[in-house]
Amino acid sequence: MILKYSTNRWINTRVVIAPDGTVLEREGYWYSGPLALATDPPTRTAGDWAFYNNDGTGEDDCTIIGVKNNNQTLNVDTVYIYRIGFWNNNANAWKNAAVQLEYNLGGAGWNDVNGTSSVVRSAGVGNSVLTDGGDTTQRVTSYAFDGTNEGQDEVDGEAGGATADFTENGAEAVFAFTIRSADVSDEDTIVLKITDAAENEDLDVYEQTDPTITVNEEAPTGGAPTGPGPLMGPLGGPL
Repeated sequence: MILKYSTNRWINTRVVIAPDGTVLEREGYWYSGPLALATDPPTRTAGDWAFYNNDGTGEDDCTIIGVKNNNQTLNVDTVYIYRIGFWNNNANAWKNAAVQLEYNLGGAGWNDVNGTSSVVRSAGVGNSVLTDGGDTTQRVTSYAFDGTNEGQDEVDGEAGGATADFTENGAEAVFAFTIRSADVSDEDTIVLKITDAAENEDLDVYEQTDPTITVNEEAPTGGAPTGPGPLMGPLGGPL
């Protein structure tokens, strides 16, 4: 909605007009406040997505896990990158486009991902290869791309912002996150989606099915050694 101010604008509430077009009676009032002008909305759209390992030097060179738009099994307490397109597919501008990452554990309901969330939590500054608030490049989508987008997030689950203005184009958001072992069980399922961060509501179109993660709580191969067990006495008890 766009607001414009008008000085001493006459607002008609009742008008009587003769057959020849002459105004016979007019009732109304003078108004000098803001006038709301209706505008057509953008079509806020979520596009293709993929998961990546946190193994590159930045947002543009991490290794994809599997292929795009495919559900994955991910380990707990490990930093991953989730990349998803967000764009506007019509000529009505989506201003200051920003999206919020949310999770749903086992169908229990949607929750924001941020720096203190349970189950799925933002990785935190310095814990990923991302630069929070930095721009992203195009890796999984094919629409016209806006390279000024603030699409990187590792802090609060929100990507995009003041520089992301989309008119028949868009960007890709990347989120660094971990699945917290304290809050899940092996083979739990977690669904992710993005929403409009400013309006706190779903986007208008989701071109792909929201991704589902299957939780793996087993220690990953090649992980840090756990050290020796306790020394045992001759009768099998600990010393």
